Amino acid sequence: MRFIVLTLGVVGGVAVWWLLRSQAGIDSSNIEQLAGAEAATVATTEDPETLAEQAFYQGDYERATALYRTIVHEQPGNGQAWARLAYATHEMGQYEVALDLHERAAGFEENRTSSQFKIGCALARLGRIEEALEALEEAVRFGYRDRSWCEQEADLAVLRDSERFSRVLNRMGPPPEGKGELDFWTGYWIARDPSSGRPRGHVSVQRVEGGHVYQEQWSEYSGHSGRGMLYFDPTDGLWCLDRVDNQGRIQRLRGEREGDALVLNGELIYRSGQVQPLRVVLEPTSGSGLMLASHVSEDGGENWVPFSETLLNRDNPMWVGRGR
Repeated sequence: MRFIVLTLGVVGGVAVWWLLRSQAGIDSSNIEQLAGAEAATVATTEDPETLAEQAFYQGDYERATALYRTIVHEQPGNGQAWARLAYATHEMGQYEVALDLHERAAGFEENRTSSQFKIGCALARLGRIEEALEALEEAVRFGYRDRSWCEQEADLAVLRDSERFSRVLNRMGPPPEGKGELDFWTGYWIARDPSSGRPRGHVSVQRVEGGHVYQEQWSEYSGHSGRGMLYFDPTDGLWCLDRVDNQGRIQRLRGEREGDALVLNGELIYRSGQVQPLRVVLEPTSGSGLMLASHVSEDGGENWVPFSETLLNRDNPMWVGRGR
């Protein structure tokens, strides 16, 4: 009898153990399945804009464009999505389509400057040079100022030899030291008589005010001295030079680069109030020198006669102010 009871107890214990084990297995499996379903739900309900941004910053522009097209369809007032869609399409080389999208994106105030710049880039890629330059000028008017990016932007390589493009860059801001259009003039110079080569004074030209101004200062052994300020006028793309000497004479000049030379035209104003047409030309000579020549006219610009000519040679700053 005791044996039978013991046997039944063992069998019952095994059955209970098996039941508990089976139940535990079912619960574990259910938990794993539920966790997997929850993760799938999270993945499928993730914010589409987040997915689009991830694709955009990973450089997966094909996926990004597909996602952003869905977003702008559902949210036509989403300016950032339009800008991202335009940029991604542009990076895929679809410049005609991108151009339309950049124009749409530029209609949003927050995109106006950057999207207008990209319009210029798309037009340049399409070979529409004049339209590209006009678009870049418009971007500058809207406030685009990133000159360094513009200089290295591959989209704009076709514009690099254009003087108009150089003027657009100058409207954005001054170039780095040593790379300015007129940086060949900066430094210390000894002024010489062009005919005899005899020294007659010194000239210093430095970029100041954040590179926006070329400040000129000259001093001759004869006692004649003066200062000048050369700067770029973005309204017409011309260089402006204003000079005053110790005799009270004023030179007001405007002009631009013609080849290697800087050609400026304007007027010479005397203390008496007399005014004469004046032309100044600064151009490199063979070697490392510069020729600075001024001419005046007695007949309103019909004929010109020399006013002054100076040969400039590089000088060591430690000798400035000393005769040779």
